[in-house]
Amino acid sequence: KLASAAMSSKAAVSASKSQVEKLAWMPGIGNFATITGFLLSMYINLHYVHGNETGVFFLAPILLLLHKDTRLLGWLSDDKRYFPIAACVTLFLVGGALYHVAIRQILETLSFMPVSHIPHQSFLGLLKNSLLLLATCPNLLLFTRFLWDYGKQSELLWMSLFPASIPAIAFA
Repeated sequence: KLASAAMSSKAAVSASKSQVEKLAWMPGIGNFATITGFLLSMYINLHYVHGNETGVFFLAPILLLLHKDTRLLGWLSDDKRYFPIAACVTLFLVGGALYHVAIRQILETLSFMPVSHIPHQSFLGLLKNSLLLLATCPNLLLFTRFLWDYGKQSELLWMSLFPASIPAIAFA
């Protein structure tokens, strides 16, 4: 009886391993669906509902549905759970700011896109906004690096970079 129980438990373990191997593609499909859903939601927010860029704060928690798989997100673990959200919000807002500061004006002057009703900035306005954007980037990078490894960071570094963000907050 003991030998047959051991054999049946080994068979059950091998059967459960084969079932897990058959379902190994499921996390990849879930991650693809999550990323596609997030991108479609942002597109609908910006183009059809005429929302603004702050909608990313409400839509980014969708990325909490991401989980570790073997191909796309093998680096994602429980301690890096909030990194995709912070990285996505940071990249989206910095990209949107770059678009509004410089790229939109260039594309409109080269006739690659229709002229919008928003007046173009002067060179000084473009320079000011570019410098304010550059002043905030080190803090954003430090924050996303903290969410990546949760390592102890120098308080002196944070305190030395904080004054650079004050003009961006005041003049934005």
